[in-house]
Amino acid sequence: MKSLRRIFLLFTSFLAAWLCSWAQDQITIENVEITPDVSSNSIGVKISLCNNADKTLQARIALSLGSSNLRAHNCDLIPGEQEVEYTYKMPSSTKLWSEFTPECYSLNVVVSAPGMPKQLRTASVAMRDFHRVGNRFMLNGKPVFLRSTMISCHFPPNDIPPATEAAWAKIFHTAKSWGLNSLCFHGWSPSEVALKVANRMGILLLSDADSLFQIVGRMVYPDLDSLPEQSRMWMLSSGATAVEQYKRQIERAVIVDSINGFELVGLQDWPEENHEYVGVLDDQWDSKGIVPPAKWRQWCSPVTVLADYDKDVYNNGENFYAAIKVANYGPDTIHSKQVKWEIVNALNGSLLASGQMRQRDLPCGEVTPVGEVNTQLLSIVQPVEAEMRAWIDNTEIRNSWHLWVFPYLTQERLDQEAEGIMLTRSLDQAIASLIEGKKVLFSPYADELGTAAVAPSSTLGLICNVDHPALEAFPTRFFGDWQWQPLFEQGAALDVTGYEAIHPIVWLIDDYHKNRRISPLWEVKCGNGSLIVSTIPLWEDTLYDPSQPARAQLLLSLLRYMQSPTFNPTDSIYPDQLTTLITHLDAERHSRGDLPIDNIIQKYCAYLLWR
Repeated sequence: MKSLRRIFLLFTSFLAAWLCSWAQDQITIENVEITPDVSSNSIGVKISLCNNADKTLQARIALSLGSSNLRAHNCDLIPGEQEVEYTYKMPSSTKLWSEFTPECYSLNVVVSAPGMPKQLRTASVAMRDFHRVGNRFMLNGKPVFLRSTMISCHFPPNDIPPATEAAWAKIFHTAKSWGLNSLCFHGWSPSEVALKVANRMGILLLSDADSLFQIVGRMVYPDLDSLPEQSRMWMLSSGATAVEQYKRQIERAVIVDSINGFELVGLQDWPEENHEYVGVLDDQWDSKGIVPPAKWRQWCSPVTVLADYDKDVYNNGENFYAAIKVANYGPDTIHSKQVKWEIVNALNGSLLASGQMRQRDLPCGEVTPVGEVNTQLLSIVQPVEAEMRAWIDNTEIRNSWHLWVFPYLTQERLDQEAEGIMLTRSLDQAIASLIEGKKVLFSPYADELGTAAVAPSSTLGLICNVDHPALEAFPTRFFGDWQWQPLFEQGAALDVTGYEAIHPIVWLIDDYHKNRRISPLWEVKCGNGSLIVSTIPLWEDTLYDPSQPARAQLLLSLLRYMQSPTFNPTDSIYPDQLTTLITHLDAERHSRGDLPIDNIIQKYCAYLLWR
């Protein structure tokens, strides 16, 4: 038995040595690099080889497209690594590559030498001429606008880039379904597998050298398993705000002549050190359910309808003006098309205004002005969130934008609505009125909150209680849309964590590491009265500023609610607790200990919402 075992060991050792010797006495193909030359309908082929033998070998290198167009070359390969380069003439029937017609070919590279096994390598060939002319990228002589996202070399769970065609196909298919035509690799290079799949699917792979206009994603609250219901709502709300900001930046990038493309940072979350939740896709390139890809493609596509206008909020004494344009970076000129538009009530779809542009051609590679929307808003007598829609007739190409139109409010009208309500920015006056049993609308100055005011980027958006009667006359969706932005330019919010008696009407979404209860607008019983606190400044020295229609409308909505019998907060705090909360005093423990005042003082902070 021992002798048999010894024979077996000797045999396996000899076999291993022979295999090692055989492996060394052959030529290996390390890499094949293809450089297309559209003007001559040929490709440059650079082949990196390694001669593992200890002598020069006479090799034959055969290049072919499948079983046709064979080109053979003889060369002497010295021991070690070296490169050989050839020019390969493509067939006259070769088609050019683009994102719309991703024609690609497979070049077979076969290397052989006497007594050696043949070596085969297949390289993907895409015939395209991609370069920059001035501030524009050109693909095969046509301007191309790059719609890209950053892709870092971080792939959960082990940070190893995909090695299979199927894995890369999922990434590129997802990118295409969200309207992208390119991906930008930062700090690393795509593999041959990635290049092959990208060529086949019509995706350009870019490097750091292809500098693009960067669009930085707004942080989106993660959908945490530990907080299933709350985190899902906070993710959707912060995500909806992020989508609106992405939309605006993408559209501006397309309109501006000096910009030749954009790079999202990023469409997907970054699985890096602290895990940046910035995308509408997760780090596995799967949708979070924030927005459908078909909706996203309305403003991120080869052909896009654009509206260039100055502001989002109007009073009904103004005109709405927008310049309508069409960006056509599709395959060809679009002939004899008409753009139509309408403005509707976003709540019920009723038509507010409509029109159409004259029929015209839309040249390929250009952003073409097609007409104007210039309409009076006087017919809108109730506060409304409107939606302007524009589309190319008889096509699926369309886009939409939200506007807010509020009736013009006079000082006299607001004074009448405020009758019997104490409007004050003084804490002392607010507390005195509450002790007397009055209704109080208290709006403290942001600078009186001291260290409570911090950078706007510290919050991730807001959530509106859209069913709350306090917002009945202030049209809003559940998230922080554009009509809220001017309200927070000087506003702040309070951390009311621990004050369960306080009922927020509007929440600010805190950083997911802290998850504090933050609100800029809330109600509570206090003393003998009823109180609404708005750290959104609703008035200054004069009650109404005509240049701030959203501010006046929110004030009107709150006043109407406070005048109604439904304004009856059920839970209470004490006046000294209100003082502690507003002024951030380092007070000792209160004698009335219903609420954890010590914790509230320590955790108190205020946040701005927007930059």
